Amino acid sequence: SGAAALLVTAGDANAFADALTRVVTDPSLRSRLRADGPARAAAFTWEATAEATMRAYAEAVDRNATPADPITVGSRRSGRTW
Repeated sequence: SGAAALLVTAGDANAFADALTRVVTDPSLRSRLRADGPARAAAFTWEATAEATMRAYAEAVDRNATPADPITVGSRRSGRTW
């Protein structure tokens, strides 16, 4: 269980049904999820998503780059050259 969600294994229909049943039948759980949800969702801004995507690309380039590659990105190399 996350702070603002109930987590279930992808594709597990029984777990999904159980989680929905819990939300429908447990008023305190439902209230907590409704209270915590908007704050959690606020963390997923376009800016934060773009930054996370750029970090992932930089790490992938750093892992796969050789010294002869013209692209320098990320923490192991200085600067960003595209």
